[in-house]
Amino acid sequence: MDSAPVSRREDILAISARLFAERGFDRTTMREIAAEAGIQAASLYHHFATKDDILHAVIRDFLQGLPKAYRDIIAENPGPDRVIRVFVAFALHIALENSVVLSIVIRERKALAGHAGFAYVEATMREVRAIWLEMFQKGAAQGVFRQDLNPHVVIRMMMDLVGSAAEWYRPNSGRYDFDDVIRTELGFIFNGIEAR
Repeated sequence: MDSAPVSRREDILAISARLFAERGFDRTTMREIAAEAGIQAASLYHHFATKDDILHAVIRDFLQGLPKAYRDIIAENPGPDRVIRVFVAFALHIALENSVVLSIVIRERKALAGHAGFAYVEATMREVRAIWLEMFQKGAAQGVFRQDLNPHVVIRMMMDLVGSAAEWYRPNSGRYDFDDVIRTELGFIFNGIEAR
């Protein structure tokens, strides 16, 4: 297969993802995507029939690989405390490597819940949250984690903390070292800010 069409398709996806993240999915038009890509709007339809098709191409593979990745972490790491630590580090890595895609998912999640074709977005996010929750509850049952905290709130806060790094962390700014971000988030999650 000729590599030029694939390259053009990837260019269109990258431009679309950036526009969706900056402007929002509903506020971005096919005409704007085409203009940013330097092609006629009619040419865009050669690659994608609808704007929904573009969004699927941008987010589907990223999302649908997450549950398996988390299950693999569970299989490869002993104990819920170790698993949660690896979850946090992994989530930070993927949040930063896929910050534009994650930004779209976070910002568009409620709107996409109303579209049957995007039901996999909410289903996948719930599945991932359930995997984290199961590990926390297992750790609490074993006495590794505190039992006096609402596990649903704990997991939501942990996932929000990790996901928010995609919004503020800039790897090339020289301001924060990535490993230090991971250590700090893990320290905050596991030990809080109170001196011991």
